[in-house]
Amino acid sequence: GGLNIIFLFISSAIKPSFNQEVVKSAWEGLQITIAIALTSWVISMLIGILLGVLSTDLFWKSIPKFSYIGKFIKFSLAIPRSIHEVVWGLLFIQILGLNVWVAIISIVIPYSALTGRVIAEQLDSFDIKPLIAIRHTGSNIMSTFITIILPKLIPVISKYASYRLECSIRGATLLGIFGLGGIGTELYLTLKSFEFREMWTCLWMLLLAMILLERFIRSNLFSNINFKKSLF
Repeated sequence: GGLNIIFLFISSAIKPSFNQEVVKSAWEGLQITIAIALTSWVISMLIGILLGVLSTDLFWKSIPKFSYIGKFIKFSLAIPRSIHEVVWGLLFIQILGLNVWVAIISIVIPYSALTGRVIAEQLDSFDIKPLIAIRHTGSNIMSTFITIILPKLIPVISKYASYRLECSIRGATLLGIFGLGGIGTELYLTLKSFEFREMWTCLWMLLLAMILLERFIRSNLFSNINFKKSLF
């Protein structure tokens, strides 16, 4: 009966359920998933950018006496980014129980480390001659970084952040399958009961939300950042 189930699964994609209760339940689950994803995304990007700056060789060349701190941070980031958010989720469920913050923490830990690695690699690829020149004028390290490095880093952050947001939504959905709430829980229940039409209602709603959210952030948040950068 496997082929019949596969056919039913595929055919249900073009005729999802529009039952009022199903749509309402999917919408409520979607809101929880989006809230988890956005919260995790913002926190992980902020922490990741900070870790990226602190783990780059470029930053510590200005204060070589403490360069070992940067190397320690860089090597330390390898552990959290090598463990998938689902594994973190299963671990924290045992500690904190079924809690929305378990999903947020489980996404923030690996995504912060991944973001930190990307930012560090980009910073280390930049030309440091302008940085050294301004440092020789007596400027402090933070103002130097903001003046020289930040304008170059903003386009990288904007592109990577958009991708990482998509990953956060997928991660939040996946963690919902383990009972942490959101549309992932709805997907698990509908799939388990072979209610493929209801499952595709959730999937189409999730896809539409991801597209709209990404377009909104790209056209509003990052365009404003680039506008401020051009003014600066």
